[in-house]
Amino acid sequence: STEQMAQDAAALLKELKVRKTHVVGLAMGALAAQHLAADHPELIDRLVLAAAYAKADDHIAGLVSQWQNTARDEGMEDLFDSCVDWLFSPEYVNDTSGEVEKLRTFFSLNLQKPAAFVLQSAAGVKHDGTRKLHAIQSPTLVLHGDGDRIVSWDLSNQVASGIPDGRLKVMERAPHFMSWERSEEHTSELQSH
Repeated sequence: STEQMAQDAAALLKELKVRKTHVVGLAMGALAAQHLAADHPELIDRLVLAAAYAKADDHIAGLVSQWQNTARDEGMEDLFDSCVDWLFSPEYVNDTSGEVEKLRTFFSLNLQKPAAFVLQSAAGVKHDGTRKLHAIQSPTLVLHGDGDRIVSWDLSNQVASGIPDGRLKVMERAPHFMSWERSEEHTSELQSH
């Protein structure tokens, strides 16, 4: 679950004797980071949640179900091909095939087992941070790409609105994996927060 991921992250921070830190979560990481910030406010200085939602909608649940079926039935390399167009803009996929191929190589070298992917992605669909958003005390930047085809603006706005010191920033033409495709702008937003 995303709560278990957050507990693992908290245990690691404590083991490393990190007293307080900035936390950036993208996609699944943003879900776990919500729990981390709500349950362990003493560990978090500033928080950034990118491509985040508090609870999956039918669109996300349906898409993840398709990806789970692909992983189980066709394998993880076919899953990569199914996901690329959802994670990046069409222009990026068509114009920078070398970058996508680099990511494909990284994905292949670190190939997750289909069963592990199914469980991990199910955690994202089951995630419900709606009751915990109000407990997040740290200043929080919620980054949303207006080219994100997975997480809608409404879902990102719900996260920002639910956090007492939350602020939504929309990155123009940024896809779901904004940190990869729009790395300079993404980094600039992180540094200014």
